[in-house]
Amino acid sequence: MVKILNQNNSILNKFLAEMRDKSIQKDSMRFRRNMERVGEIMAYEISKRLNYKTRMVETPLGIAAVEEIDDKVVVATILRAGLPFHQGFLNFYDDAENGFVSAFRKSRPDGSFIVDVEYVSTSALTDKTLILVDPMLATGTSLMLVYDALIRRAGEPRHTHFAAVFAGVRAVRETAPDCKIMIHLDNGGNNALYREWFDNYTKRGEDFDIIGLSYYPFWHGSLQDLENNMNDISKRYGKELVIAEVSMGHTTE
Repeated sequence: MVKILNQNNSILNKFLAEMRDKSIQKDSMRFRRNMERVGEIMAYEISKRLNYKTRMVETPLGIAAVEEIDDKVVVATILRAGLPFHQGFLNFYDDAENGFVSAFRKSRPDGSFIVDVEYVSTSALTDKTLILVDPMLATGTSLMLVYDALIRRAGEPRHTHFAAVFAGVRAVRETAPDCKIMIHLDNGGNNALYREWFDNYTKRGEDFDIIGLSYYPFWHGSLQDLENNMNDISKRYGKELVIAEVSMGHTTE
């Protein structure tokens, strides 16, 4: 389930507006504090989806039944931009454990890049509830790579929540509704990659208009591989296709 919190008016809109306002966002302390506040609001909203158990507590007036979170929560983030956002979640989840991942773009000689997950430190995730927080969600590629790295290191969580402050697609729809949105992957000859990625993306009901492909034959297979992939995904997803990046060698050597 995808929940967009600022579709309904609340104090959240003020914090988001200040982070977007170019005359305000230069105030680093204010920006970090607003990011933390947004984390607190999202932590509260996610808490509605967690599992609870009844506990009996002794009050000055007698015994009372209260509902407490039963899930073992792990809050994980991508260093370093996500730290204020992460802190907002910790402010609410007092008993939460932590996970931290260092990921960065590594450029290739041809000008393209890959996302390299360099460092992972996390509590065990098996049978726990993972809340993976990332301030800026563009295509989701980095987020999914981080998620896979966490699972490989620490096991499969029972349930996972993803939280983001800014989502690129929604921002474009709000500010430039006539603009077409392209989701762009590399490795244009790899049909399995495109099927796996876009099957998961469309299953969540995400919004986009065009599938973009990169094609560098030294890494991405033959022209026939590219053609076969394009024929398949155009029929499978019903979207326009664009070869957004291409480079051909000037020799056959």
